[in-house]
Amino acid sequence: MKKKVLIGLSIFILLFIAGVRYFFYYNIECMSCLPQGVQIEEVVSPDEMHSLRAYIVNEHATTPFSVRVEVLDMDTNKTKNIYWNFPQQDVHMKWKDNNIVIIDNKELNITSDIYDKRNVK
Repeated sequence: MKKKVLIGLSIFILLFIAGVRYFFYYNIECMSCLPQGVQIEEVVSPDEMHSLRAYIVNEHATTPFSVRVEVLDMDTNKTKNIYWNFPQQDVHMKWKDNNIVIIDNKELNITSDIYDKRNVK
């Protein structure tokens, strides 16, 4: 009897830990899990190989406006989120060169950098 209780409790604890981990990943770490929003601006790179698309996000009445920026690769038509900030209602974006962008005074390399306010210390 004690062995069954111990096994059941162990399984419950493991499932609880997995659920908590999933919740934190989905809500705090996952850049591809961000809400879509409404597109407010688009800026094409100097070599016309990429495009920055900015979206304003207002999901709930109790949360502030947020801005999400994604990079679109024009050849593959794939997108990648590189910027997430809140509270924010507008965005200023410009290309420094073919791989470097400046989004609200934050310089990002589109191939390697991500600005996610949830993870800024």
